[in-house]
Amino acid sequence: MATTRHDGIAPLFVLHSSVRFTHTDPAGYVFFPRYFEMLQAVVEEWFNHALQQKYADLIMRRRLGTPTASIQCTFLKPSRLGDDLAIAVKIENIGNSSFRLRFIGSVEDNLRLEAVSTLVMICLDDGMARSIPPDLRARMESYQAGSWPS
Repeated sequence: MATTRHDGIAPLFVLHSSVRFTHTDPAGYVFFPRYFEMLQAVVEEWFNHALQQKYADLIMRRRLGTPTASIQCTFLKPSRLGDDLAIAVKIENIGNSSFRLRFIGSVEDNLRLEAVSTLVMICLDDGMARSIPPDLRARMESYQAGSWPS
């Protein structure tokens, strides 16, 4: 489920996910690599809803991808099986062919993780970086400014 929340300045896209058995280790805590899968799900839903660009169409029709060039994640507190994990996404920077996102993950307003990721727009036919298309750049800038269709 996607919702919005405010960071004090602008509304942010938030994806709520139930922590499932498949996400956890034998002790019932989220196994840390699974968080990266969850962050990718947030990116895809953010494209779908906040940027109004179906992620599948970006890949399949427009032949553009957004691989992660770098990611840094701080795990502040463990998440457990059954938790409702809410992950918000904020744009920190928009470059020519890359953009940097900040993710804030929480359960009932208790911080669980913070991550910063740089993604690069590439052409899937040759694997080379491409400028962010003008329509997507405009939507990213609107989102960054807090004026997106929330």
